[in-house]
Amino acid sequence: MNKLCELRMYTRSSDGEYLSCDTEARYYFKHGRHYLLFELDNDKCHIEYDDKELLYKRQGELTYEMRLRSGNSSEMALKTAYGVMHTDYMVYFYEAAIAEDTAEINTDYRSAGENYHMRIEVRSKAD
Repeated sequence: MNKLCELRMYTRSSDGEYLSCDTEARYYFKHGRHYLLFELDNDKCHIEYDDKELLYKRQGELTYEMRLRSGNSSEMALKTAYGVMHTDYMVYFYEAAIAEDTAEINTDYRSAGENYHMRIEVRSKAD
């Protein structure tokens, strides 16, 4: 299945700010995993998820890869116009509610001394 969907991403830091993305994405399901392909600020983005983890890749002016799974601790290399920055992150919570035409993913993680909550919503695009 390959279809258009609506994607909303919210990230709240410990100071309460929300950064959000509201865009159209190409959705497909393959080998038991869900995939979203979309562009954000002219960067190519790829989200791959199931009920256990989410992999978020971004390539372009800002390039990085982040794997979100409960109990996962890792390092992320952010490639920026100013060079490569390394940051550690620890995922404390990951939960995915996946239905036929919708998904809601919630995760809590700590990076660069800050706590974050990320929520991703996927909905079928209305015709």
